[in-house]
Amino acid sequence: MNRRIFLQISGLVIFTILASGGLFYWSTLLNHSISSFHQSWQSETEVAIKRAELLAELERSFGYNGFIHHFKNYVLRQDESYYQQALGDVEATKMTILKLQSTDLSSQDTKALAAIQNTFDEYTQMLALAKSKLTSRRLSSEAVDRSVKVNDTDAEAAFNYLRESIGEKFELAKQNQSLKLAQTQKLSNTGVLLLLPIVLLFACLNIFTLIFVVKLINEKRKLFNSTPDAILYCDKDGRLKEVNKACIDLFGYPPQELLGMKIENLIPEQYVSKHIANREKFQGTSTMRRVTHDGLKIVGRHQSGAEIPLDIALSTVSVSKNDVFIAVIRDLRQEQELKNRAELDFLTQVMNRRKIEALLKEEVQRAIRYHRALSLLVIDVDHFKQLNDTAGHQYGDNALKEVGQFLREQARPSDHIGRWGGDEFMIICPETRPDAAFNFAQRLVHEFTRFTSFGLTFSIGVAGYELIGESFNHKRCFEEADLALYESKKAGRDCASFYIAPRSSLDKKA
Repeated sequence: MNRRIFLQISGLVIFTILASGGLFYWSTLLNHSISSFHQSWQSETEVAIKRAELLAELERSFGYNGFIHHFKNYVLRQDESYYQQALGDVEATKMTILKLQSTDLSSQDTKALAAIQNTFDEYTQMLALAKSKLTSRRLSSEAVDRSVKVNDTDAEAAFNYLRESIGEKFELAKQNQSLKLAQTQKLSNTGVLLLLPIVLLFACLNIFTLIFVVKLINEKRKLFNSTPDAILYCDKDGRLKEVNKACIDLFGYPPQELLGMKIENLIPEQYVSKHIANREKFQGTSTMRRVTHDGLKIVGRHQSGAEIPLDIALSTVSVSKNDVFIAVIRDLRQEQELKNRAELDFLTQVMNRRKIEALLKEEVQRAIRYHRALSLLVIDVDHFKQLNDTAGHQYGDNALKEVGQFLREQARPSDHIGRWGGDEFMIICPETRPDAAFNFAQRLVHEFTRFTSFGLTFSIGVAGYELIGESFNHKRCFEEADLALYESKKAGRDCASFYIAPRSSLDKKA
């Protein structure tokens, strides 16, 4: 699956690069064509407009609204102001002609402009002549006007030609730009026809990949939430980043409250400091570790405050260059309940024979290894068979329940209580001296007569040892306590007896 995803994503990346390259190349060509079209249109249009403006300016400064007008009025009216205005028009006309000559005219346009120039020069000469004649006052205004007439037919024809020429060039520029625009549109249409299928294919591949990735994520999420074990991961600061449904059910918090919560909030307060130290110690390692197998008692805290026995496997992975802790958590409550059912006597709620015998073996071995004291009490309920036969089994069961309750209340937390069978019970007292064990047995005999509601009594046999030899075993310990019990029964019951070792015994001291 991972290889398939890798190949699909690699193919998509390669295709994306090729498609992007094609789009970039096409957009570059299109941009270049548009830029060329814009520059050409702008250049040709500016030249045509400039020529038209200069020609209009030349007509204003030289024509019948400019120089010629002022020239005629000066001759006929002999008003000096018209003469000065005519001189100003001369300078303006000269400048305009020079500007037109600099616009890269065609040969025909140059000839037409030369005709205008010649007519203008002739008018300029006539202005000077009119000035001298009018100054001498030897001729009338009409006579001077007749003497300075200029034939401006060629100039008028030249103006008409230049107007038509500029208009034709403007139209030609428009045609050229229309042609370039058509070429640009053709390039654009060609690019669209070529690249549109690629873009559509690219979009389809993206959609397919997106659907596939979403489906894969949903499958992973489904697997993540369907596992019976709680799974969570947190950052290096211990803040929860992701949890599955089993984790939500295990700790009882809503998901929005769990996310962002410190993992120490899921641990009873008395274990928090130790947990933080272990988490910091584990940080940076890449191996998976079963925390429960390291001899640590792992307990979680439900939202209600109840403690939950847990089995935890830890691992660290690097995500985006950050270490993330992953914990797989198993709820041990059901397992412990099954274990308790297998180890407890259902009726009396004390350990059954198999469990108490195994504990006796362990405690004897521990006492030998560490040279510790050990005592064992074997308890028999006096006349229980007679009670059971006369009052019935239900009555007898209730009596045994009462015995179990009494022994649980009287024993220390370190003591182990078990039902050996029938009406016989056993209490293992680790690190208890013989005299203390015997006193405890006597107290049980005395207190039980006041506690019981069935009129029953105890006979107890006690075997206690200050020091146990290596050849000693749990079977011998039970046999000696059982011998002491036999002595209690011989003594009339409702009492406790202590086992006295024979002088020949070298394995223990009593």
